[in-house]
Amino acid sequence: MSSQLSNISNHKFSIQDLQQLVKDELLKTDQIISHSLKSDVPLIETIAKHLIYAGGKRIRPLLSLICARLFTKTIPPETLYLATAVEFIHTATLLHDDVIDDSDLRRGLQSAHKVWGNPSSILAGDYLFARAFELMVKTDSLDILRILSETSAKIAAGEVLQLTHSHSLNVAEDVALKIIGAKTAELFAAACQTGALTGNATPEQASLLYRYGYSLGMVFQLTDDILDYTTVNNRGKNIGDDFLEGKVTLPLIYAYQKATLQHRDFLESVFNTQQPNESYFKDVLSIIEEYQGFKTTYDIAKGHAQTAFDLIGNFDSPLARSLQDLIVYCLEREA
Repeated sequence: MSSQLSNISNHKFSIQDLQQLVKDELLKTDQIISHSLKSDVPLIETIAKHLIYAGGKRIRPLLSLICARLFTKTIPPETLYLATAVEFIHTATLLHDDVIDDSDLRRGLQSAHKVWGNPSSILAGDYLFARAFELMVKTDSLDILRILSETSAKIAAGEVLQLTHSHSLNVAEDVALKIIGAKTAELFAAACQTGALTGNATPEQASLLYRYGYSLGMVFQLTDDILDYTTVNNRGKNIGDDFLEGKVTLPLIYAYQKATLQHRDFLESVFNTQQPNESYFKDVLSIIEEYQGFKTTYDIAKGHAQTAFDLIGNFDSPLARSLQDLIVYCLEREA
């Protein structure tokens, strides 16, 4: 595939286009999700369903299914178990993150911990992690178990690393990118790699897809950090939610690095001395724009998008072209 990322703009592409390619397998995965959520403790099932059925994109399990289909016409049951495990790991991390961040909303609904309390939400997340590992065992692959176990550890380490820099504006770029990589990109990468393995890809092919998924995950999160400040849409979040929760994301970090001492003092007072509130939002937004925090973040995202584009170019098939479209979608998305 010789086309370049810079020459492609595919606003017509949507996640639904990708879902149609594995429609039957997604339906079967949803059935496994529903069956695997059943518990003798009704509250666990209620909390998990509150989040899983709240309208998420299901992009991670979708990646597992598509990457398997790259190498086999018939997606095996092992891929379905894997896709469910990946979704459970993601959901578990969201339940834990919302408690740590004291988030009010998730996917347009009140966060689980706001409805049922912190202990119940944390334990429901633990339950989903346990279910995920049960499903990994069903893939009958030690490689998959190893990869997703390592990924889960990386995600947890990323959360702790972020916690150690909580509310700190003076975060080194490499540390901020490492946090994004651990918390978001690693699961994208593992979903692609393990999905390919269930489709009988070679280790080298699966490794290429790991790298593709990692770069795609970086694009997804970097654009999400921009959208939090700039877009009111159907993302299931209000504009400025990250700001109001005191989250220091890359656009803010880049702006802080370039800002005058006066503007740095102001930002430090907002994030360290006072609780961020709506009255400061426009001022902070203006500072980020003045010092090109959004542009710098977007340029980093474009670099990762080009990397992902080049990697998936190693596979010559209509499915690979759809995965190229997905890169552009993540880079240009407004939701």
